[in-house]
Amino acid sequence: MSFLIVNDLSLSVSDQDHTLINPLKHMISAYSPDLDFCGYTIAHPSEKRVNIVVQYKEEEKQTVENVIKKIEEGIDNLQGVIQTIYNKL
Repeated sequence: MSFLIVNDLSLSVSDQDHTLINPLKHMISAYSPDLDFCGYTIAHPSEKRVNIVVQYKEEEKQTVENVIKKIEEGIDNLQGVIQTIYNKL
């Protein structure tokens, strides 16, 4: 069996693990109806490098700039959630 992914882009992030990246992936996926896929991989548990994969539904939107913007939006949304929780404590 083989798969061909035509228009995905991967971004490597150093010094992170599931703790931050999993909620970030959720924020990107939950608020991005224009994405076909958002996920991440960690090659080995001892590695502190995460590869985030973002794939748009429309190939013409699949640019480095759009992927970075989408990740930045996810970070902003995650910061907002964290700030809301912090303010309620």
